[in-house]
Formats: sequence, C-alpha cells, structure tokens
Amino acid sequence: MDKITSRGITNNYKKLMTNILAIDYGSKNIGLAGKIGDDNPIVPYDILANDQNTFINLDKIINEKNINFILIGMPYCLSGKSGPQAEIVQKFAQNIEDKFNLEIEFIDERLTSKLFDDQMPNSDSMVAYHLLDSYLKRSKK
Repeated sequence: MDKITSRGITNNYKKLMTNILAIDYGSKNIGLAGKIGDDNPIVPYDILANDQNTFINLDKIINEKNINFILIGMPYCLSGKSGPQAEIVQKFAQNIEDKFNLEIEFIDERLTSKLFDDQMPNSDSMVAYHLLDSYLKRSKK
C-alpha cells in the first residue's frame, strides 16, 4: 500500500482504533464505507455522485463521522502498473489531502468491481466495504 502523506496515525494497530473512510472512486459514482472506532462494524454509506458537490458531501461525512484516515482503492492495471484511471485517482486523493489534511493510503482494487453486480443497489459502496475489510484483515496480521 502506498502512502501519499506521513501526517496522522502511522501505526497499523492504531489505525484499527481510528475512524476510517474507504473510497471506491468512479467517474460517475463514488462508493463509501466507514468504520468508526475499534468496536463498531464496517458500514457501507450512500453512494456519492461524482459531481461539483463531491467535496462538499465528503466534507459533511468527514466531519460528521470524525474521519481521521482515508483508504482509497487504486485501480492498477492487471499488470500491476498505473494506468490513466490510476492517475485520476491519485489527483482525487491529492485534492482530498489538500482540502482535509488527512492521512491517505491506497489499496489495490484490481478486480474488486467484478465481485459485485453493477445492477446491485449500492454496489460501489459494497466495493468500498470490501476494500476496508481486506485492509483491516491485513493490518491485524
């Protein structure tokens, strides 16, 4: 997992007890899931439209949930290299860092969208849920 900033909590154990927002970025929709504190389950949130209100809506969620760590799915190519979509996600992450001054990590999301049917309600947020669940399971090892 790549870090774009060293600010915030850097110990994986401490991240298990923090308020995390997972993001599945898409050109039309942004899937979200969160984990608030160590004792609460991961919860898929409503999907955000990727439009002019994206950062206003993210600001509301980040403040309401007291988010202090963000996990973003990185759409690497099957070869493992960064492609055009990964560059878009990196710019999106940089905007989040600039606006909210939060620690951000990327997690490989190759093939995760295949886990959920696009016709399934809230499928983007279910991808974010899966990303966060995978991240937390890896962090506990």
